[in-house]
Amino acid sequence: MDITRPAWAQIDLSAIASNARLLRDYAGPNSRLCAVVKADAYGHGAVEVARAALKGGAYMLAVALLAEAIELREAGITAPILVLGGVPASEAEPAVATGIDASVYESATIEAFDRAGRKYERKARLHLKIDTGMTRVGCSPAEAPALAAKIASSPGTALAGVYTHFASADETDLAFAREQLHLYLSAVDAIRGAGVDIPLRHTANSAATLWFPESRLDLVRAGIALYGLNPAADRDFDARFKPALSIHGRVTRIRTVEAGTTVSYGRTWTARRKTRVATVPLGYADGYPRIASSRTWAGFSGRRLPQIGRICMDIAMFDATEAPDLVEGDELVLAGPGGPALDELAGIAGTINYEIACHAGLRLPRVYRADGA
Repeated sequence: MDITRPAWAQIDLSAIASNARLLRDYAGPNSRLCAVVKADAYGHGAVEVARAALKGGAYMLAVALLAEAIELREAGITAPILVLGGVPASEAEPAVATGIDASVYESATIEAFDRAGRKYERKARLHLKIDTGMTRVGCSPAEAPALAAKIASSPGTALAGVYTHFASADETDLAFAREQLHLYLSAVDAIRGAGVDIPLRHTANSAATLWFPESRLDLVRAGIALYGLNPAADRDFDARFKPALSIHGRVTRIRTVEAGTTVSYGRTWTARRKTRVATVPLGYADGYPRIASSRTWAGFSGRRLPQIGRICMDIAMFDATEAPDLVEGDELVLAGPGGPALDELAGIAGTINYEIACHAGLRLPRVYRADGA
């Protein structure tokens, strides 16, 4: 049975491809683009976004989990895929069997990949991750030369890259990012000094790709900018980037209420005049943040309709008094082009645009556009 829900997330794949091309321009002629499509492409849909990013010139893809990488392989995507979060020893065999690049930072995991590579008679492609200040995962810079040598000398493994991740490249003060880059490059020099070749050096995330050019090296790993969203709320963002995600809902009911009428749970909003209340079947279970209640708006034909009352799990209400032409079945844009930007909605909710995008993919059906992709 085909049941169409009157609320959806719309993804413009032409915007993804365009953003990928722009990121390649930022990366420069000597660096390749890795499109980060973890967390179901930040709520945009991993398979569709991966294809659009590759069409836009991405060389490889990156995810957080092996299961995410396998999903892309099963969809027929043959480009290199890197699992950023690390692949445990217990998952070495399926990673090697499906030809997926893995992040490693411990000797025991390298040994597991060596065994898997010899079993499948193919080199396990490993990227050594160095922790230079994120304090999350990765080996220390001092450990890196020995681990890189172990990967390069083991018969079942091959060193595909060496990388690190910045903790604060999205800040205007890049002092700590520069310190991280210095630690990383010193480790790279030590690895090379041990006679180990490094095919890909990569450090730059979206923010570093845009604002820290000396970090671009051989590959940039772009996530949030790929989706046309600003990596840093307090920095100017290139207007050529195109937001790919918008959140839409159709009005299912319009009711006119008298002044003094309260709306939604807790009766936190009271009509000061006769008010047309428009109901849309979309709420915080769809990633529309409850904390933004009565502080955000939806777009309709170039006008702003204030959201009123507490956002419910499945429903939100809007003041349509200034839109007398709005009728049931009309479409409102609750976020993205045509409505409040995801950055604006995130600011109202006290969070980041990443979270708004990721949560929009939890329950809303997706509608894809590919005009000119």
